[in-house]
Amino acid sequence: TGIYFGMADDDARTILVTSPSPGDGKSTTASNLAIAMAQAGRRVLLLDADFRKPMVHKLYDIEGKTGLTDALIGEVPLSKAVVTSGVENLWLLPCGSVPPNPSEILNSDRFQKAIDKLSSVYDHIIVDSPPVMAVTDARILGAICEHTILVLRAEKSTRKASIEACEGLRRVGAKILGIIFNDIPRNRGGYGYYRYGYNSYGYYGTDESRAVAVTRSAPDPATD
Repeated sequence: TGIYFGMADDDARTILVTSPSPGDGKSTTASNLAIAMAQAGRRVLLLDADFRKPMVHKLYDIEGKTGLTDALIGEVPLSKAVVTSGVENLWLLPCGSVPPNPSEILNSDRFQKAIDKLSSVYDHIIVDSPPVMAVTDARILGAICEHTILVLRAEKSTRKASIEACEGLRRVGAKILGIIFNDIPRNRGGYGYYRYGYNSYGYYGTDESRAVAVTRSAPDPATD
């Protein structure tokens, strides 16, 4: 709901999901977001643009030997590279063969034309990419996609890396729609409240950074 309200253009189709570092949960978040949109009645494509460590085929337990990269080099038609997910209204475009030059492929006219073609077929394309800080791929995709969502992980993502990731995306003109704060621990003693520990979003190893925490009420999906 927050994403739909945050998109000023109702026709916005391409949404990049990335994170500062590996292990932040961006691929799982992208998948869950795609499923939620599909369940809302939208035609959704989950596209794996992580040409270095693709995950979509593993999440959905599909073969994934043929995919986007194979279509871009002309080995298969783009439509043949798209597969069903088992979820109504959701299709998958796995990475396919891992290429030796991911950044060059993402920055090519062939990739842009593929995105344009897919945008005419699906209501939303959720793009999973490599982390921002590791390689340039996410910044290339941020310049191409209409919206970008940054995934941070509680008790892992640092303030420094998160700010640098945002600045790196903005420098290429990426429109950051917002941040998903992933894997927030529940307060076991409360009524479905979430506890935000700001030590998890700051620098580790100091008493000051570990001492600051705030609590925000949120509905518990299990009891709402």
